[in-house]
Amino acid sequence: MRLIRGAGGIKRDSVLFCEELTTLDRDFLTHGPLGAPVDAHVLVAVIRAVRAKVSEAERLRRERQQKATSRPIGEETAQEAERRRWREARDASARRRFGR
Repeated sequence: MRLIRGAGGIKRDSVLFCEELTTLDRDFLTHGPLGAPVDAHVLVAVIRAVRAKVSEAERLRRERQQKATSRPIGEETAQEAERRRWREARDASARRRFGR
């Protein structure tokens, strides 16, 4: 989202990357605002853009989770394969030790 110089106290034209949500450093809060608050229509547009990106991220997370849990019959997940290999190695070791 584009912001013109002076909006919210910024010194030059800028762009807000609403899709790049990050943790806010406390140091940014200790100095207070750069200037007057942005206009209400700008704030509403930013809120909408952030909400859209959060919704999109949540949808993608759910899709990845669903894809990871749904698989064709007979296929095993990486975790199941690791457990199976561990059990097979344990059983082979027991057979060697105890002659089973």
